[in-house]
Amino acid sequence: VQTLQKVRQTMEQRKQAMQATQASAQGELRAAGTTSSSGEGARESDSLIERQKLQVLQGEIAFNEAVIEEQEEGIQEVETALQQINEIMLMMAGKVEEQAGMLDLLEDHTEDAMANVKNANAQLKETVVQQKKSRKKMCFLFFLVLIVIVVIVVVVSVMT
Repeated sequence: VQTLQKVRQTMEQRKQAMQATQASAQGELRAAGTTSSSGEGARESDSLIERQKLQVLQGEIAFNEAVIEEQEEGIQEVETALQQINEIMLMMAGKVEEQAGMLDLLEDHTEDAMANVKNANAQLKETVVQQKKSRKKMCFLFFLVLIVIVVIVVVVSVMT
C-alpha cells in the first residue's frame, strides 16, 4: 500500500512538472507570436513552435517512461510479496500436515485410553462383586467354624 502511494505521489509530481513545462512552452509561444511580425520572424516563430512541441513531446515521453518504470517496480514488489506469501503458505501447509499426523496419533491414543478406562471400570465392578461374595463366604465359614467349636465344647463339657 505504501509503495502504491509512493508511485501515485511520484506520478503526481511528474505530472505537475510536465504541466509546468507545457505552460512555460505556451508562454514562450505567445511571446514569440507577438514579437514576430515579419516573414523572418514567422520562420523563427515556426521554428520555436516546433522546438516547443518537441520539448513537450520529449517531456511526455519522459513522463510516460517514468510512469511505466515505476509501475514495473510496483509490479515487481507485488510479485516479490506474493512469492513471500506463497512460501509462507507452503510452510504453513507443511506444518499443518505435520500436525495432522500428530493429531491422528493423539486421537488414536485417546481412543485407546478410553477403551482401557472402560475395561478398568468393568474390572473394578467385577472385583467389587467378588469381594462381596468373598466376605459372605468368610462370614459363613466363620460362623460355621464357631458353631463347630461350640458343638465340640458342648460335647466335651457334657462328656466330662
